Amino acid sequence: MRQVKVDNLPMRIGQVICALRKERNMTQEDVAFAAGTDAGYLSRIERKTRIPSLQLLENIATALNTTMSSLCAAAEGLENPASLPNEFQANFSKDFSDEAIQLRQTFHDLTSVNQRITVTLLQALRQTQNQKNHSGE
Repeated sequence: MRQVKVDNLPMRIGQVICALRKERNMTQEDVAFAAGTDAGYLSRIERKTRIPSLQLLENIATALNTTMSSLCAAAEGLENPASLPNEFQANFSKDFSDEAIQLRQTFHDLTSVNQRITVTLLQALRQTQNQKNHSGE
C-alpha cells in the first residue's frame, strides 16, 4: 500500500483551499472554526507558508464540504478533469488567480438563464478577439 506523506503534497493545496473557500462564500474564520484551527494558521496554509497535517487537511476538506482526495487531485493539477470527483469536473481549473476565482464565483451565482447568456456573450467576445488577431489589429 502506498503511503501518502504531507510533504509530498504540492504547495498548491493552499491555493485550492482558498479558491474553494471563496467560491463557497466562506471566510477563513468559518473554515478554520469548522476545521478546529485558527484563521491565522489557515491564512498561512492558503499563502503556502505552512503545510497542513493530514488530519487538518481532512478537517478543512470536511469544513468545505468536500473530500481530502478532491483537494489533492485539484492541487496536483490533473490533466484529465474527467478523473476528478464530480464536484470538480464542471469547476476544475488550474487558474486560481483572484480574477478567475471571482469569475467562477460570479458565474455560479447567476441564474441558469443568465449563465447561458453569459456563455453566449463570452463566445461572441472570443470570436471578435480571434478575428482581430487574425486581421493584425
